[in-house]
Amino acid sequence: MKKLLCFFVLIIAVMNCSFVFAQTSDEPELNGIAFNGSNLYVAVGFKGAVFMSGDGVNWSKIESDTYHALNDVVWGMNQFVAVGDEGTILTSKDGVNWVKVESDTNSNLQSVEFNGEQLVVVGNSGTVLVSLNGMEWKRIRTATMESLMSVKWLNDKYMAVGGGMLILSSDDGITWEEIMFDPSSTLA
Repeated sequence: MKKLLCFFVLIIAVMNCSFVFAQTSDEPELNGIAFNGSNLYVAVGFKGAVFMSGDGVNWSKIESDTYHALNDVVWGMNQFVAVGDEGTILTSKDGVNWVKVESDTNSNLQSVEFNGEQLVVVGNSGTVLVSLNGMEWKRIRTATMESLMSVKWLNDKYMAVGGGMLILSSDDGITWEEIMFDPSSTLA
C-alpha cells in the first residue's frame, strides 16, 4: 500500500511539473515594428506592449498607458503612431512618452501607413481614418463593412486588404474603390 501511495504521489508530482513546463510566457505577442530612420526602433503588441531599441538588438519595455492590443506602428510626421483595439491610437516622438489620441471610433484598428504627407488607418467594419498630423483623425466612409486588416502605400496609392478577399485602392486615402479579381486566375 505504501508503494502504491508513493507511486500516485510521484505521478501527481510529474503531472504538476509537466503543466508548469507547458505554460507559455507572460510576455505579450508583438504585432508591428517601425524604425525612425536614424536610431530608434519601436515594436508593439498585445496588452498595450511597447518595446524600444536604439540598435535593434537590445530592447526595453515602455509603459504605454493602455491595455488594449496594439496591432501596428509606423514612423511618420516625426513621430511614431501606434494603432490598436477599441479605437486606440497612440503617438510618441521619442518612443518613450506616449500620448493617447482621440480616434472617434471603438472599432479595432489593425494597420497604419504613412505616404509622406498623411497617415491612413484601417480596421474592423470597414473603418478608415485619415490624419494630416497624427493628432486629429477624420473617419472616411467606405462601401464595405468587411474588416480591413492591412494598408500599405504602394506605387503612389494606398492598397488595403481585408475579409472576403477584399482589396481596396485609393490615391488620396479619402475615395476608395474595390479591386475586382478572380482568385482562381493565374499569371501568364
